[in-house]
Amino acid sequence: MTDIKVDTLRKEFSSDAGKIVAVDDVSFTVDDGEFVCIVGPSGCGKTTLLRCIAGLERPTSGQIKLGTEEVTDVPPQNRNLAFVFQDITLYPHMKVWENISYPLKLDGIGPDDRYEKAQEVADTIQIGELLDKYPGELSGGQQQRVAIGRSIIRSPRAYLLDEPMSDLDAKLKKEMRVELQRIQQQVGGTMVYVTHDQEEAMTLSDRMLVMDDGNIQQFGSPQKVYHEPNNLFVARFIGSPEINLLAASPVSDTGETVSVEDTDWTVDTGIQASSVPGRVTLGFRPRHTTVARTTNPDGLGGEVALVESVGDENILYVDTKVGEVRVVVDIEEYPVSEGDSVEIGVERSYLFDRDTGDTIAKSTEHQPDREDTVET
Repeated sequence: MTDIKVDTLRKEFSSDAGKIVAVDDVSFTVDDGEFVCIVGPSGCGKTTLLRCIAGLERPTSGQIKLGTEEVTDVPPQNRNLAFVFQDITLYPHMKVWENISYPLKLDGIGPDDRYEKAQEVADTIQIGELLDKYPGELSGGQQQRVAIGRSIIRSPRAYLLDEPMSDLDAKLKKEMRVELQRIQQQVGGTMVYVTHDQEEAMTLSDRMLVMDDGNIQQFGSPQKVYHEPNNLFVARFIGSPEINLLAASPVSDTGETVSVEDTDWTVDTGIQASSVPGRVTLGFRPRHTTVARTTNPDGLGGEVALVESVGDENILYVDTKVGEVRVVVDIEEYPVSEGDSVEIGVERSYLFDRDTGDTIAKSTEHQPDREDTVET
């Protein structure tokens, strides 16, 4: 296995409307044996970036290294990288063992040796009993395992996966996440996984690379990205339900207390920044809140318009003077019903520059496991 280093990579496409910049001078390193998810909305450049690493797209400029070897201009077939596509591309006329071992056939290895190696790989991904079946006899999850097995069999330098679970149902996705983590731990491979699903990225990755509009917005551990978002985009994209954002003004230049515009509600943020501009956005996650039933809310509050039950938790959608505010509460600790009048309390909060969207400060410090840096 090997590490992957991307240095000032840029990819442009030409169109009738002019030049389109899909990847905008990004730089980052995936460590040997690391599982990194590239996550972002549709059209942000994540798949183009992965295809550049694989050699399926030629960068406009920049450099790609696998270990110490520069591969920017090396054809994809000579990079020894496994690529798992979004669409499961299995040969329907071949049995499972033939599909898994097809790369070995291209290398001139005989059928007996191919079958033996396919058996080893199939046992690793828990489909050893399916070797003599055809793809049409398999479930979607089993077919996905076969596709992953085919990528494993050649012992590549690294594995590149482009939204491989997008067509699976929710239950199967969760099962496959566990399987993929187990497989990665067993083979010890470097994996780069593209997804638009932030829950997948949070669950699977050692580090996650958040992209938007061809740029890297943040690169770090899931916990760091969630607790310490670099900007408004990351704060909104990562986390479910979505973070609450309210226009506010600091009562003092430290931002320790802010007043929410169009209300008489002030929030003790616990933030002591060196300097805070006059126009800020107050952010707080639905899970960092409390509620209290009251007939006359003294601060930010209103009527509970909808209660969404999710296991032991309720998601409350509260109509307030400044729009909908989302709150996540424990069902037993906060027994609230639709139509109740509640007051909302904030336990942790963020301040964002309203003009740039950059994070100014947060009320609680989250200590990451490692230092994560990225150049953009």
